[in-house]
Amino acid sequence: MNIEQIYSHFPIYLQNRILTIEAQKIYDRRYSSSFFELLNKYSARTFFSYDKIVDYRNKRLSNFLNFCSGIKYYSKYALRNSHDNAEESLDKLPILSKDEVKLHKDEILNNEILKSQIMNAHTSGTTGSGLSFHQTKLAHQEQFTVWWRYRNWHGLNLDNWCLYFGGRRIVPIKQVNPPFYRIIKPAKQIMFSGYHLNEKNIRGYVDALNEFKVEWIHGYPSLLSTLASFMLELKLKLNYKVKWLTTGAENLLDFQKMKIEQAFGVIPIQHYGQAEAVANISECPKANMHVDEDFSYVEFIPIEKDKYKIIGSNFTNQAFPLLRYDTGDVAIITGKTCNCGRPGRVVDRVDGRKEDNIVLKDGTVVGRLDHIFKDLENIKEAQIYQKERSKIEVRIVKSKMFEERDEKLLLTSLKNYLRDIEIQLVYLDEIPKTKNNKLRFVISKIDNQV
Repeated sequence: MNIEQIYSHFPIYLQNRILTIEAQKIYDRRYSSSFFELLNKYSARTFFSYDKIVDYRNKRLSNFLNFCSGIKYYSKYALRNSHDNAEESLDKLPILSKDEVKLHKDEILNNEILKSQIMNAHTSGTTGSGLSFHQTKLAHQEQFTVWWRYRNWHGLNLDNWCLYFGGRRIVPIKQVNPPFYRIIKPAKQIMFSGYHLNEKNIRGYVDALNEFKVEWIHGYPSLLSTLASFMLELKLKLNYKVKWLTTGAENLLDFQKMKIEQAFGVIPIQHYGQAEAVANISECPKANMHVDEDFSYVEFIPIEKDKYKIIGSNFTNQAFPLLRYDTGDVAIITGKTCNCGRPGRVVDRVDGRKEDNIVLKDGTVVGRLDHIFKDLENIKEAQIYQKERSKIEVRIVKSKMFEERDEKLLLTSLKNYLRDIEIQLVYLDEIPKTKNNKLRFVISKIDNQV
């Protein structure tokens, strides 16, 4: 019997206690006095001029390149440099893919860091390619620092309780009756299960939200939009006002954003980051996404008009330094500016992984298809799957109000964008998620992606 099975046999009050003990350890490690020192420094840089933040960023880059010159994998490159040519030195490096990181893992790993100063980290592997690596405790702390700076911009702080909808199995799968949440006091979180979110249980979720009346909701966009879809369909409402709704871990799609706003009465706020901590992009109060220039060195490599690969170099993790790492994600940048006073470059949106596109018969790559579903309010969830160029499978979870006209409108919209591809609609009760309960909007098995 594994740990999860043992946990599932405990009564709920004991499960809460176990989660609380574990959360206290995490809280103490993450939010020590050094965290608040870092947060004060990050906050002080919020309104640096662009030139000043770039100067600061390049100093950090220079220092980190000098450090990496002593790491076996990077030692073959001339990385020792002055502040004036840090970017030039970085350009000497090839772009590093996740597969190459796995292949050269032992050469990138820094064995001189004390074991007491490191922790294990991993990526979720939504494309089937996860990565485990070492991370210093300070690097982990700094990542949460930059996230809390962004939350502070919007009025959130560590004193705020949070209703959290994520991928952890905190409620045993076999549990059939409420409550579908567990209370984790040290983290000030009421953590809801994403694995019990269905029509049968939805009233239990809404009743719990109305009981706790917590003003901050955070979670995966796919889970929050599913919750919103059920609420709209069944005309279930909250009896209090949500003040903040933040999303993470997945890209926030337009049709998800619309449903969430309709159900909760608040526009979702988002940020972009990843476990490897090589790039971070945060939404400001003016609803624009800014690169956190002081956290890492972010490059945007052109793919086509307004579309760029996100390549990042870490400043913080001396246990497993990553330089010019290909995140696999794509940014849309049209040259927008923002008058909020924050200096980071503005990104229109993060458009999903480079694999998340449909390839037409003639080789044309089509991305950002979620707008097709924006006006189809009777669709709860959708996913597009492509195994060959001539055909796609569109997986649909429909509401009770879904009618033949919805199907016709969907097919017409798809054909307008995807031309001569054969389209097969598949209706499901639930769309399969990744092992971490994330939903991928597009799954493409076509090799020659952008």
